[in-house]
Amino acid sequence: MKEIFKSPIKKLNHFFKKSRDKWKNRAKEAIKEVRANKKRIQFLETSKNSLKDKIRELKEKNRALKNALEDNKKKDRKEIQ
Repeated sequence: MKEIFKSPIKKLNHFFKKSRDKWKNRAKEAIKEVRANKKRIQFLETSKNSLKDKIRELKEKNRALKNALEDNKKKDRKEIQ
């Protein structure tokens, strides 16, 4: 059988195992990062939605206060005349 590699098998075996382990570790870290990012995205989306609801409530309150202010101004004008 013709040898494909010039280096000793023992040395190649160690090199390939080391290379495989590095690749596995990088893949595991990437998966952890993806999971962490998914959790962060989910948190940010829920936070964004709650902030949108809060803004909607504040806009409605602001609109009501503006209307009340206008009504008070009209009443004051009628009382002056």
